[in-house]
Amino acid sequence: MTQKRIAIIGCGAQAKYASEIFHLLPNHAVTHVLSPQNITELDWLSHYSGTHIIGYDKVADLIANNDIDGAIVCIANKQEKAEIFAKYVLGKTETVSAIHPKAVIASTATLGAGVIINAGAVIQPLATIGRGAMIHANVIVEHDCSIGAWTNLAPGCQLAGWVQIGEAATVFTGASVVPTVKIGKRAIVGAGAAVIQDVEDDTVVVGVPARQIKKWGKHGLTR
Repeated sequence: MTQKRIAIIGCGAQAKYASEIFHLLPNHAVTHVLSPQNITELDWLSHYSGTHIIGYDKVADLIANNDIDGAIVCIANKQEKAEIFAKYVLGKTETVSAIHPKAVIASTATLGAGVIINAGAVIQPLATIGRGAMIHANVIVEHDCSIGAWTNLAPGCQLAGWVQIGEAATVFTGASVVPTVKIGKRAIVGAGAAVIQDVEDDTVVVGVPARQIKKWGKHGLTR
């Protein structure tokens, strides 16, 4: 069977995760890794296949020349990730996802385009993972959860059933969320937090139980 030729847009940690996952998957090959104009060396790429190209805009040439079969955006900054996806990938080539073979995905779960799901993650029945979400190792997303686009779930966090998380939120390492809680857009849940009530948009919560410490305003963070 012919290998699917994949371009990774981005060159940081998410790109490393995706490269490792595609390395483990049969019939997938990372043929190109694109970095910003100011990054000219990618030492880690020597561990994998792939040609380093400077400039995200060059993906258009790869598509036009039929050099790739699909692309995935691997950028930590959520706003930039969404913008790059819309500008260079959406409607132009297949959006691929990187799903580790040791992740467990329920047959009734729904995965958006361009997600990264690492080893040990468990996505339970009727859960929905939004476009471009980053799911780290050993994350548990229980039944009927809804995870917004571009959200980042850090290693070992656990979401009980019916949890809803808005777009571009971050739940840091080891945090736990009880059933039916809603976490707003761009909210940040600190490492090890226990979230037992809803979290508003643009809010930072930490602790056990989680409490608000900061909120995003027009001029940045406010207490």
